[in-house]
Amino acid sequence: MTFQGTDINGEFFDLAEHLGNKVILMSFWATWCEPCKTEMPFLQKLYESYEDKGLLVLSISQDGPDSVAGVAPYIHSCGYTFPVVVDEDSSITQAYNPKAVAPFTVFIDRHGQIVKTVEGFQLSEAEAIEAEVAQLLGE
Repeated sequence: MTFQGTDINGEFFDLAEHLGNKVILMSFWATWCEPCKTEMPFLQKLYESYEDKGLLVLSISQDGPDSVAGVAPYIHSCGYTFPVVVDEDSSITQAYNPKAVAPFTVFIDRHGQIVKTVEGFQLSEAEAIEAEVAQLLGE
């Protein structure tokens, strides 16, 4: 299962280019989702800690026509540096997150297989999520 889209900088993004060589943590979120905003600094920390070891943190915005204009300003104002793809037509969400839960995290191993999904986010789960990432990376 793969997709192509556009990130918040207008750049083309193709998931297939990353499958099979990186561990991917794909996080579905929206600007109107408070638990998502709680998760974002943690995702940035993971990205900074493990990017050079093969982790791709990929953020998928579920914002629709009424709120999509706020996605890029929000990401830039917070200083997040992981790629953020906007899923305006919900095709990515339908493929990976059919219940459209936010936040929703998909763990994809280096073989391109989905190995785990997590609905919601609480700071108390951060340590377990980081341990899962480290294990997938072979740390």
